[in-house]
Amino acid sequence: MSGQPDVVAIEEGDPFRFGSLHAGVPCRSRAAVRAKQQSQSWIRQVGNRRDGAVARAVVDDHQLENGIGLGEDALDGPPDRLACIPDWNDDAEHRRWISDGAGHEKVGGPATSTPVAVLLGSRARLPPPVRVRPPGRRTLFRGGRGGVTRRCTVEVALATFNCESFLADLLDSLLSQTHEDFTILVADDASTDGTRAIVDSFVRRHPERIRLLGYSEHAGYLGNFARLIEAVSADHVLFCDHDDVWLPNKIALTLRQMQALEQEYGAERPALVHTDLVVTDAALRVVHPSYASYAGLDPRQNRLERLLLTNVATGCTAMANRALYERARPIPPEATWHDHWLALTAAIHGNIRFVAESTILYRQHGANEVGVARWSTPAIARRVCDTLFSSAKQATVARYSHQAGALLDRFAIDMTEEQRAATRVVADLWSLKRRQRFRTLLRHGALLQGALRNLGLMAVTMRKAEHLQA
Repeated sequence: MSGQPDVVAIEEGDPFRFGSLHAGVPCRSRAAVRAKQQSQSWIRQVGNRRDGAVARAVVDDHQLENGIGLGEDALDGPPDRLACIPDWNDDAEHRRWISDGAGHEKVGGPATSTPVAVLLGSRARLPPPVRVRPPGRRTLFRGGRGGVTRRCTVEVALATFNCESFLADLLDSLLSQTHEDFTILVADDASTDGTRAIVDSFVRRHPERIRLLGYSEHAGYLGNFARLIEAVSADHVLFCDHDDVWLPNKIALTLRQMQALEQEYGAERPALVHTDLVVTDAALRVVHPSYASYAGLDPRQNRLERLLLTNVATGCTAMANRALYERARPIPPEATWHDHWLALTAAIHGNIRFVAESTILYRQHGANEVGVARWSTPAIARRVCDTLFSSAKQATVARYSHQAGALLDRFAIDMTEEQRAATRVVADLWSLKRRQRFRTLLRHGALLQGALRNLGLMAVTMRKAEHLQA
């Protein structure tokens, strides 16, 4: 058999739940995980909730190049006639997973190697499917040598605090991801508004997808993420702010890039993948389609020396593999932010990959813990005034110095000679004479991006250390 198998599409009705599939158009698998099992066949079911029409097709597994996620039963027995089939309804909460293995409901009759399509009447209804496992738990992927498969888990680490205005939008966007095999770990930082009630309502509706870590003690933005990083246990972890909206392909795209990195360098090597963002206002109206362009940054400049005084890996777009977050934790109190510490750790021990595609709506609403300002003439003028007449910029550089000291304490033995020298310069910056500070940074490549930023850095480092407010 060659080519894609034919499927009898529904003659009348609305487009299917996923993709741009209309009546009369052949159906194709859009599952994200590749599978190549030596089985007889796969069964795929595509449903249309509005009129109940369902097309079923028996597809030869060797033609399923993109694969279908396997149920956990696939790990325990032969996979020949076992498939994990989503019943695609409009409401993600009503999706079910069906297995054709022993003890579970069969779908479509005996499996064969010949493509067959069965078209039910437009008002026909299937019996309730059997839930083998909830989506969001595990996915099989091909890893290692000899085609050996192992379980791959994904967690979203969400830190919340007093975010009742935006949290429901975020959680809805997480539950609408095209890649569904993940769970959400929420750490609420002792919120005093309706945040906890919103999280509880989502947990009740999706107990298999969302887990809440409630804390009575307020730890702050960095402390809350530090607690999350201590609690995660998945192969891959994405970090999530409470006021953004994720685009539907965010997890699928980021995971694909991460798996490519691990395929090239090995899963035991720390890796960080991050993407661009769409900058929006509080009402999600687009301000700029690219955060990197808007802020005047080049995220590809990710050598350790260039990361010591600035962070180009925006945490709310980032995914870390297990090797990275286990190496990075515990997050020290000297860290500026959790994402900066992870990026520094990855620069020392592994790889950082930037994907020049926006995957989230980065909401700017005036109360952001971390925000972005456009790199424009007025913004430059304001920063010049801050640099010359305020101690805020000097305090920021001082925080980077404290972080560099913590980095040396933890990882000095793992650094190259050049990395160690640059990190030590930043850590000891304020002990140098004023005229030596910027020249020493320049010599070791520990600079900011762009001439104007570096002029500001030079002005900051020329100020007296006694004015420092660390």
